[in-house]
Amino acid sequence: MMTAPTIRHQAGIWSVPLDDARSPYPFARMHRRYATLPYYTVAVVDTAKFMACFANEDPNFWVPPAAEWGAMQLARHRDRLAPGTASAEMPIVHIEERPIIRRRLFGLLKRLEMLPVVSFTNGRHRARYLEFAGATAIPVEIELGQLETLLRYCHP
Repeated sequence: MMTAPTIRHQAGIWSVPLDDARSPYPFARMHRRYATLPYYTVAVVDTAKFMACFANEDPNFWVPPAAEWGAMQLARHRDRLAPGTASAEMPIVHIEERPIIRRRLFGLLKRLEMLPVVSFTNGRHRARYLEFAGATAIPVEIELGQLETLLRYCHP
C-alpha cells in the first residue's frame, strides 16, 4: 500500500504535494494570513472529507469542482499556485454543525443528526483547484474554537 505524500512546513510556508498526472508541477506553496493572531491556527485536512463538508454549504456560496471550470479560470488558478510564484494564501475556513432531521421508515421514525458544514472566509477556488490537482490533504487556517470540530470530520 502506498502512503500519500505529506505536506511539508518550513519557515512559514506549507508545500502541498500535487499529483503529477493532474498538475504541471509537483507542489503548491501556501502561507498563513493570520500568523500573528493567537486565536487562529493551521489544520491539515483530508481533501475528500473536507470537500464533502463543503458540499453541505449553502448553494449560493458553493463553488463547482474545478473540472467544470472553463480553461481560462483553470489556467488562472494553476498559474497563481505555480512554484515559481510567491506563495498563495491558504484557505481560511469555518465549520459548524447544523441540526437536520433524518426520516426513516416512511417518515414514521425521525432522528436528529448534526451535519458538518464548511464555509470559507477566503480560498474556495484555491481549495477546489488543489482538489483538482490531486492534493490528498491541504492546510487551512481556522479559529482555535472550531479546530476540534474540523478535525473530527476532516482529519487525514
